[in-house]
Amino acid sequence: MLGKILEALKGAGITRDGDDENTVLGAVGSLIQSIAWKREEAARQSRLATELRTALHPIVDVEDMPDRYLPEQAVAQLNALVSERAAMKSLIATLSAERDLMHNSRVNGAIAHALETGRITKADEDEERAELNADFDQAFNRLSAFRVQLNGQPLNLGGHKPALMEAAERMTRLNAWLDDYQTTHGCSRDTAWKASETDPQMRGIHEAMKAADCLREG
Repeated sequence: MLGKILEALKGAGITRDGDDENTVLGAVGSLIQSIAWKREEAARQSRLATELRTALHPIVDVEDMPDRYLPEQAVAQLNALVSERAAMKSLIATLSAERDLMHNSRVNGAIAHALETGRITKADEDEERAELNADFDQAFNRLSAFRVQLNGQPLNLGGHKPALMEAAERMTRLNAWLDDYQTTHGCSRDTAWKASETDPQMRGIHEAMKAADCLREG
Protein backbone atom coordinates (compact mmCIF):
# COMPACT_ATOMS: atom_id res chain seq x y z
CA MET A 1 0.00 0.00 0.00
CA LEU A 2 2.81 2.37 0.94
CA GLY A 3 4.54 1.66 -2.33
CA LYS A 4 1.39 2.53 -4.25
CA ILE A 5 1.09 5.81 -2.34
CA LEU A 6 4.69 6.72 -3.10
CA GLU A 7 4.20 5.87 -6.76
CA ALA A 8 1.07 8.05 -6.82
CA LEU A 9 3.00 10.93 -5.27
CA LYS A 10 5.71 10.57 -7.89
CA GLY A 11 3.13 10.35 -10.64
CA ALA A 12 1.54 13.57 -9.43
CA GLY A 13 4.92 15.29 -9.33
CA ILE A 14 4.72 15.79 -5.59
CA THR A 15 7.85 13.72 -4.93
CA ARG A 16 10.73 12.62 -7.06
CA ASP A 17 13.15 9.72 -7.19
CA GLY A 18 15.90 10.24 -4.68
CA ASP A 19 13.87 12.33 -2.24
CA ASP A 20 14.81 11.51 1.31
CA GLU A 21 12.35 10.38 3.95
CA ASN A 22 11.80 13.89 5.42
CA THR A 23 10.97 15.31 2.02
CA VAL A 24 8.50 12.52 1.34
CA LEU A 25 6.89 12.90 4.77
CA GLY A 26 6.63 16.66 4.28
CA ALA A 27 4.94 16.15 0.91
CA VAL A 28 2.54 13.65 2.42
CA GLY A 29 1.72 16.10 5.26
CA SER A 30 1.02 18.89 2.78
CA LEU A 31 -1.21 16.58 0.78
CA ILE A 32 -3.16 15.61 3.89
CA GLN A 33 -3.63 19.26 4.83
CA SER A 34 -4.82 20.04 1.31
CA ILE A 35 -7.34 17.22 1.41
CA ALA A 36 -8.59 18.36 4.84
CA TRP A 37 -8.91 21.97 3.61
CA LYS A 38 -10.88 20.86 0.55
CA ARG A 39 -13.23 18.86 2.74
CA GLU A 40 -13.75 21.84 5.07
CA GLU A 41 -14.29 24.16 2.10
CA ALA A 42 -16.80 21.75 0.58
CA ALA A 43 -18.64 21.60 3.91
CA ARG A 44 -18.59 25.40 4.18
CA GLN A 45 -19.93 25.81 0.66
CA SER A 46 -22.67 23.30 1.43
CA ARG A 47 -23.71 25.19 4.56
CA LEU A 48 -23.67 28.48 2.65
CA ALA A 49 -25.81 27.01 -0.11
CA THR A 50 -28.31 25.74 2.44
CA GLU A 51 -28.51 29.13 4.16
CA LEU A 52 -28.91 30.97 0.84
CA ARG A 53 -31.60 28.55 -0.33
CA THR A 54 -33.51 29.03 2.94
CA ALA A 55 -33.23 32.82 2.76
CA LEU A 56 -34.25 33.02 -0.91
CA HIS A 57 -37.09 30.52 -0.75
CA PRO A 58 -39.80 33.04 0.38
CA ILE A 59 -38.78 35.45 -2.41
CA VAL A 60 -37.98 33.28 -5.43
CA ASP A 61 -38.28 29.61 -6.35
CA VAL A 62 -34.81 28.10 -5.85
CA GLU A 63 -35.83 24.54 -5.08
CA ASP A 64 -34.31 23.11 -8.26
CA MET A 65 -31.60 25.75 -8.69
CA PRO A 66 -28.00 24.40 -8.65
CA ASP A 67 -25.93 25.56 -5.69
CA ARG A 68 -23.48 27.46 -7.89
CA TYR A 69 -26.22 29.88 -9.02
CA LEU A 70 -27.46 30.71 -5.52
CA PRO A 71 -24.92 33.53 -4.76
CA GLU A 72 -25.78 35.26 -8.05
CA GLN A 73 -29.49 35.04 -7.26
CA ALA A 74 -28.90 36.39 -3.75
CA VAL A 75 -27.03 39.41 -5.17
CA ALA A 76 -29.86 40.08 -7.66
CA GLN A 77 -32.48 40.01 -4.90
CA LEU A 78 -30.35 42.25 -2.69
CA ASN A 79 -30.04 44.81 -5.48
CA ALA A 80 -33.82 44.72 -5.95
CA LEU A 81 -34.34 45.35 -2.24
CA VAL A 82 -31.93 48.30 -2.35
CA SER A 83 -33.93 49.80 -5.23
CA GLU A 84 -37.21 49.25 -3.39
CA ARG A 85 -35.78 50.89 -0.28
CA ALA A 86 -34.73 53.95 -2.30
CA ALA A 87 -38.20 54.17 -3.84
CA MET A 88 -39.79 53.84 -0.40
CA LYS A 89 -37.61 56.63 1.01
CA SER A 90 -38.65 58.86 -1.89
CA LEU A 91 -42.33 58.05 -1.30
CA ILE A 92 -41.99 58.79 2.42
CA ALA A 93 -40.39 62.14 1.64
CA THR A 94 -43.23 62.99 -0.76
CA LEU A 95 -45.92 61.99 1.73
CA SER A 96 -44.19 63.98 4.48
CA ALA A 97 -44.12 67.07 2.26
CA GLU A 98 -47.81 66.62 1.41
CA ARG A 99 -48.64 66.17 5.10
CA ASP A 100 -46.78 69.37 6.00
CA LEU A 101 -48.50 71.24 3.17
CA MET A 102 -51.92 70.05 4.32
CA HIS A 103 -51.14 70.94 7.93
CA ASN A 104 -50.00 74.44 6.94
CA SER A 105 -53.14 74.85 4.87
CA ARG A 106 -55.33 73.87 7.83
CA VAL A 107 -53.48 76.26 10.14
CA ASN A 108 -53.69 79.13 7.64
CA GLY A 109 -57.37 78.44 7.11
CA ALA A 110 -58.10 78.38 10.83
CA ILE A 111 -56.22 81.66 11.36
CA ALA A 112 -57.97 83.32 8.41
CA HIS A 113 -61.38 82.22 9.63
CA ALA A 114 -60.67 83.35 13.21
CA LEU A 115 -59.62 86.77 11.89
CA GLU A 116 -62.62 87.05 9.56
CA THR A 117 -65.09 86.23 12.32
CA GLY A 118 -63.43 88.49 14.86
CA ARG A 119 -62.48 85.64 17.16
CA ILE A 120 -58.87 86.94 17.21
CA THR A 121 -57.03 90.05 16.07
CA LYS A 122 -53.86 90.39 14.04
CA ALA A 123 -52.00 90.88 17.30
CA ASP A 124 -53.02 87.37 18.36
CA GLU A 125 -52.08 85.70 15.08
CA ASP A 126 -48.51 84.59 15.86
CA GLU A 127 -49.44 83.14 19.25
CA GLU A 128 -52.48 81.31 17.88
CA ARG A 129 -50.49 79.97 14.94
CA ALA A 130 -47.91 78.52 17.35
CA GLU A 131 -50.73 76.88 19.34
CA LEU A 132 -52.25 75.39 16.18
CA ASN A 133 -48.87 74.02 15.08
CA ALA A 134 -48.33 72.43 18.49
CA ASP A 135 -51.77 70.76 18.79
CA PHE A 136 -54.14 71.66 15.98
CA ASP A 137 -57.31 69.97 17.25
CA GLN A 138 -57.07 71.39 20.75
CA ALA A 139 -56.21 74.90 19.54
CA PHE A 140 -58.91 74.83 16.84
CA ASN A 141 -61.58 73.76 19.33
CA ARG A 142 -60.50 76.58 21.63
CA LEU A 143 -60.65 79.11 18.78
CA SER A 144 -64.07 77.86 17.71
CA ALA A 145 -65.37 78.45 21.24
CA PHE A 146 -64.43 82.15 21.08
CA ARG A 147 -67.29 84.59 20.62
CA VAL A 148 -67.90 85.67 17.03
CA GLN A 149 -67.43 89.40 16.56
CA LEU A 150 -68.31 90.57 13.08
CA ASN A 151 -66.34 93.61 11.93
CA GLY A 152 -64.47 93.50 15.22
CA GLN A 153 -67.59 94.36 17.30
CA PRO A 154 -69.98 92.08 19.20
CA LEU A 155 -73.20 91.44 17.29
CA ASN A 156 -75.89 93.60 18.90
CA LEU A 157 -79.48 93.27 17.80
CA GLY A 158 -80.95 95.60 20.41
CA GLY A 159 -81.58 92.89 22.96
CA HIS A 160 -83.68 90.72 20.66
CA LYS A 161 -82.67 87.29 21.93
CA PRO A 162 -84.45 85.26 19.21
CA ALA A 163 -82.52 87.16 16.55
CA LEU A 164 -79.29 86.67 18.47
CA MET A 165 -79.98 82.94 18.74
CA GLU A 166 -80.65 82.81 15.01
CA ALA A 167 -77.32 84.50 14.35
CA ALA A 168 -75.50 81.96 16.53
CA GLU A 169 -77.31 79.09 14.82
CA ARG A 170 -76.36 80.45 11.40
CA MET A 171 -72.72 80.68 12.45
CA THR A 172 -72.81 77.13 13.82
CA ARG A 173 -74.27 75.80 10.56
CA LEU A 174 -71.76 77.77 8.51
CA ASN A 175 -68.82 76.55 10.58
CA ALA A 176 -69.99 72.94 10.22
CA TRP A 177 -70.28 73.40 6.44
CA LEU A 178 -66.83 74.98 6.26
CA ASP A 179 -65.28 72.15 8.31
CA ASP A 180 -66.85 69.53 6.04
CA TYR A 181 -65.78 71.37 2.88
CA GLN A 182 -62.17 71.67 4.10
CA THR A 183 -62.04 67.97 5.01
CA THR A 184 -63.50 66.92 1.64
CA HIS A 185 -61.41 69.23 -0.57
CA GLY A 186 -58.26 69.60 1.56
CA CYS A 187 -58.29 73.37 1.14
CA SER A 188 -57.76 76.43 3.32
CA ARG A 189 -60.47 78.07 5.43
CA ASP A 190 -60.38 81.11 3.15
CA THR A 191 -61.06 78.93 0.09
CA ALA A 192 -63.89 77.15 1.90
CA TRP A 193 -65.36 80.50 2.97
CA LYS A 194 -65.40 81.78 -0.62
CA ALA A 195 -67.02 78.54 -1.77
CA SER A 196 -69.73 78.89 0.87
CA GLU A 197 -70.66 82.32 -0.50
CA THR A 198 -71.77 80.72 -3.77
CA ASP A 199 -73.25 77.53 -2.33
CA PRO A 200 -77.08 77.49 -2.65
CA GLN A 201 -77.56 76.34 0.95
CA MET A 202 -75.05 78.73 2.50
CA ARG A 203 -75.88 81.77 0.37
CA GLY A 204 -78.94 82.51 2.48
CA ILE A 205 -76.86 82.41 5.65
CA HIS A 206 -74.37 84.88 4.21
CA GLU A 207 -77.22 87.18 3.16
CA ALA A 208 -78.70 86.99 6.66
CA MET A 209 -75.34 87.80 8.19
CA LYS A 210 -74.96 90.82 5.92
CA ALA A 211 -78.47 91.94 6.85
CA ALA A 212 -77.59 91.61 10.53
CA ASP A 213 -74.49 93.74 9.92
CA CYS A 214 -76.63 96.43 8.28
CA LEU A 215 -79.09 96.31 11.18
CA ARG A 216 -76.29 96.58 13.73
CA GLU A 217 -74.58 99.43 11.89
CA GLY A 218 -77.89 101.23 11.43
